[in-house]
Amino acid sequence: MLKKGMSFILMIITVYLLMAVIVQVFEYVNTYHPVSDLEPPPETLWLSYEDVYIPSDNHTKVNLWFFRNSASERAAIVFHGNGGNNSHRWPQIRALYDLGLSVAMLDYRGYGASTGFPSEKGLYRDGQAAYAWVAAQGYRPQNIVLIGTSLGGAVAAETARHNPARALILECTFTDKFDMARTILPHFPIRWFSYNQFDTYHKLPQISMPVLIVHGDRDDIIPYDLALKNFSHARDPKFFYTISGAKHNDYLETGAHEYLKILKTFIEDLTL
Repeated sequence: MLKKGMSFILMIITVYLLMAVIVQVFEYVNTYHPVSDLEPPPETLWLSYEDVYIPSDNHTKVNLWFFRNSASERAAIVFHGNGGNNSHRWPQIRALYDLGLSVAMLDYRGYGASTGFPSEKGLYRDGQAAYAWVAAQGYRPQNIVLIGTSLGGAVAAETARHNPARALILECTFTDKFDMARTILPHFPIRWFSYNQFDTYHKLPQISMPVLIVHGDRDDIIPYDLALKNFSHARDPKFFYTISGAKHNDYLETGAHEYLKILKTFIEDLTL
């Protein structure tokens, strides 16, 4: 009887460990989509920039592109989504530069020309390294804007939690990985097996700077309701802007002039 009981316990442990490994592998493959090859900018978007490699920890250097705008004292640090690399964000870079900002575009570890392999804690360290580098260029906290898109929203929120800045802007961002997992596997007990969180929702009450949350009402990857949930948990002053008709990857194109006007107003006046 004792042997049967021990065998059953060992079987349960084995199944749990196997499921944990499967979930971790599945989660890694589906969370990170880095691309190493860099695409040249369209001629209409070309801007000169500083190509910087920043130590993030003892074994990792992350690549940051810095587009210095001599007409402005303000700089935006941009934390992009989980796919591609810096070179897939030329339209965003140009749009922010044209709003009168210097732009720091960060490639996380394993993305673009950055070394290492992505992980949640690693991405947070990369965000901190980017902030420290921009601050070291002479940009005061009241002139630094943190912008996180999709997965990058969690990195921006973590950076905002530990560093002063003018504002935090979350574009098309989810609450946490568990809420996202439930949209795909609503009845799977993901919390039992997953260690990644990318939890923006619980960070927001710890962030005292002004927050702008932006989301397309036709987002086909991250539900619009998750943006509303984030907004409900953020501290004042907070603002919400819906890009009508925008899906997940076309929010900038769909929002076009109107969204950029909103963005400029918020960055300058910290209100809408």
